[in-house]
Amino acid sequence: MGSTSSPASEASPPPATAHRNSRLLWLLAIFGGTVVVAAAGYFWIYPQVEASRHWRAALQALEQDDLSAARDHLTQVTHWRPNDAEACFLAARTARRLGQYDSAEQLLERAASLGYDQEAVDLERVLLQADAGDFRQVEDTLITHIRTGHYEEDLIFESLVRGFLRQQRLEAVHHWSAIWTSRYPDAWQPWYRRGQAYELVPQLNDAADAYRKALKLRPDKVEVEYHLGDVLRRLNLYQEALPHLENCYRRRPHEPRIVATLARCLRSLARIAAARDLLDQWLASHQGKYPELLTLRGRLEHDMQRPEQALQWFLKAEAIAPRHEETIVSLANVYRDLGRTEEAERYALLAKDIYNQMNQVERLTREIRKDPNNASLQYELGRLLIRLGHADKGVDWLKGALQLDPRYRAAHLALADYYLSVGKRELASLHRRAAAMASTSPAAP
Repeated sequence: MGSTSSPASEASPPPATAHRNSRLLWLLAIFGGTVVVAAAGYFWIYPQVEASRHWRAALQALEQDDLSAARDHLTQVTHWRPNDAEACFLAARTARRLGQYDSAEQLLERAASLGYDQEAVDLERVLLQADAGDFRQVEDTLITHIRTGHYEEDLIFESLVRGFLRQQRLEAVHHWSAIWTSRYPDAWQPWYRRGQAYELVPQLNDAADAYRKALKLRPDKVEVEYHLGDVLRRLNLYQEALPHLENCYRRRPHEPRIVATLARCLRSLARIAAARDLLDQWLASHQGKYPELLTLRGRLEHDMQRPEQALQWFLKAEAIAPRHEETIVSLANVYRDLGRTEEAERYALLAKDIYNQMNQVERLTREIRKDPNNASLQYELGRLLIRLGHADKGVDWLKGALQLDPRYRAAHLALADYYLSVGKRELASLHRRAAAMASTSPAAP
């Protein structure tokens, strides 16, 4: 009988094969472990590297007072480090200074919940309250902080002077901006705010001088250079204004008001073709509603003795903003040139009505400067501005009336009507309820 092999002996691999398999498994284990470690390192280290890079960039932007850049970098930091209390706090402060108050409030609450310094959070809440529209409630607190030499007084000056400017308390603007300058001789903002106050009077030569001083301190500030260029244009100093406006356009080519002011300056210099090309290129590449630019484009056609073409531009502008003063006046003029007397008279009457209302705006503004605590004047001005299409300014004045008298029923109703017209139903309901409660007060207007 021949010998037979057992099943076990038949299944066993040769020693060399077993060794190779063992070594392969060992190498695969090492490779797999390396991949796991590398992946874990990537998902842990990469966010930290990105957060650190954006953090350094944000601090540099804040040092240069470039708030938009700082906001963008801080957004990235809080994305990669959502539990970084300091980053949330700085993001909140930056959003506030940019006027993004809802975002600022959310970020500030986040910083507080993460345990950020309570004193800093409390001050930021006061500054947010001042900037977001409740200035009168915290005005005395801000002044006290400045008089006692608060370590954040530069930021407090910013909110204080801006609050006075928003309320058109121009003597207070000049007083506190002068103190600001005396404590911070290299600060550009007090000169900038002073220039804005002079514009409101208007004292345009004084405004131009203030803007020149601000721009000398901060040549990189587009906002300052734009205001200087615009004031020089309004003073008919077109050749001096032009390089400032061109520089602003190079740096912010997508901003409509810069385009409009530059085009107006070119038109005043009789550079009609240059102004036309500027507007054509801009309007072709930007989708949106820009009645000022459309009307200005029509006026260039009118300058070139092309009333039919001008009319088309004016009608486009009117469809967007039916009570835009320049558009209505332009329509009256072009219809007159076309011999269409009936339309010309209709728009001339409408233009006269708008002109009278604008005079009323100026009158109310002057009265408010003399009597800044008169809620009725602020209510009337706010309602009139909304009717004229200047909703943002109008809402601010209505809110100002409510700061002076929180139970001012008519102001609540005006805000409710406005918010309902723009689809903000929650805010409309809020003011409707406040109006209903105010109506139970014997003193309610």
